[in-house]
Amino acid sequence: MSQLVNAQTGSTTWSSAYDPFGEATTTGTAPVALGFQSMYTDPTTGLVDMRARQYNPGTGTFTTADTLSGDPTSVATLNRYLYGNGDPVNHIDPDGRADRPGPGRGVRDPARYQPRRGRALAAP
Repeated sequence: MSQLVNAQTGSTTWSSAYDPFGEATTTGTAPVALGFQSMYTDPTTGLVDMRARQYNPGTGTFTTADTLSGDPTSVATLNRYLYGNGDPVNHIDPDGRADRPGPGRGVRDPARYQPRRGRALAAP
């Protein structure tokens, strides 16, 4: 949850909470265009800029395919548009390139884990 509190009155002027896929529940007007995962969110389209790709929290998918191929032993990784293998409680995708185990899997510092296995694909 994110919130902006008026320092003089102590009242909340804006707050936002997110479901696991990043769909916002917001009150008030956001002071900045930062949204899910503290990434820039386009106020017109609602797409989240995850650096490598644009993410749509309404569908739980990226707008373009992942540049890494999936792991044949893990079916969810073969859908290259899914956020966090379709399981955002247990996986995160902080930059839009590859999912990582998330806090739901007991990971204390997800940033120190390597992305899923896969090979980068050559540009067409």
